[in-house]
Amino acid sequence: IELFKKQAKDKLPGAYLFTRADGKPWGKSHQHRPFRDACEGANDDKGYMTGLPKGVTVGDFGDPAWEHEYARRVAGMLDLINRAGAYTVWIGLPFTRDLGQSARFERINAIVGREIVKRPNTAAFVQTDLLMAGRTGGFAQYLQLNNGETVDARAPDGVHFSADGGAIVAEKVVEQLYRK
Repeated sequence: IELFKKQAKDKLPGAYLFTRADGKPWGKSHQHRPFRDACEGANDDKGYMTGLPKGVTVGDFGDPAWEHEYARRVAGMLDLINRAGAYTVWIGLPFTRDLGQSARFERINAIVGREIVKRPNTAAFVQTDLLMAGRTGGFAQYLQLNNGETVDARAPDGVHFSADGGAIVAEKVVEQLYRK
């Protein structure tokens, strides 16, 4: 975890951890094992989608048509990444301080999880909801590490991760990369 804390130091929330300290991406000469990174926004718990074919509607968030289209898009992204020769580590959405948002995020996680299970050799899923949950489940601002240290794992907004929380997630991402 110390490696990730150092990497996250002085970076803005939302900045990539897998960059040099100056914020520039690592070059191929620096890579121990080649990987590509992509970051996708997770504000998908809405009842609208852009780019639908003419005449296609998806209804409200969570409707069967919405879930079908969302699953199709997740599958398409996973397959596109695989065709490019890369392995996907999809970082799931965490529990948030807002119970309604957490419930919506769980629906998204379920859809993503179902698509990743269909691709066991080309994708993995880091379940941040469970990884960052409190002792009784659900949102936790503070987490206790294996060494007994308690860290503030979440940003003040109750949604995003702090540098320490990001380091916990990043450790799991790296584990998945090296399992492949």
